[in-house]
Amino acid sequence: MVREVREETGWRFHPEALVGVYRWEGAGDTWLRFCFTGPAEAPAAPPELDPDIVAVHWLSPGALAGRPLRSPLVARAIADYRAGRRYPLDLLVDHPDIAGAGDLL
Repeated sequence: MVREVREETGWRFHPEALVGVYRWEGAGDTWLRFCFTGPAEAPAAPPELDPDIVAVHWLSPGALAGRPLRSPLVARAIADYRAGRRYPLDLLVDHPDIAGAGDLL
């Protein structure tokens, strides 16, 4: 997520907690969204963004109200953040040997 934030906004993100994990099925597809929270540092110079990013906007919850969002997962993640939901990052486990993961079954 640190790389994604930098590529899509130019900001440096330092995750401190997981807010939630969200799944949504619609139009024959399934989306999985992870929401993290932590401090972010603005770029010193105008960022070079992914070519697919048209613009970056930072909006308050009031400014977001009534605006179309990518999915209902976004609204839920915002609500959970505002409600103070936080889970430790060690909830997510990076296994050092993915090739041997089948041995765990």
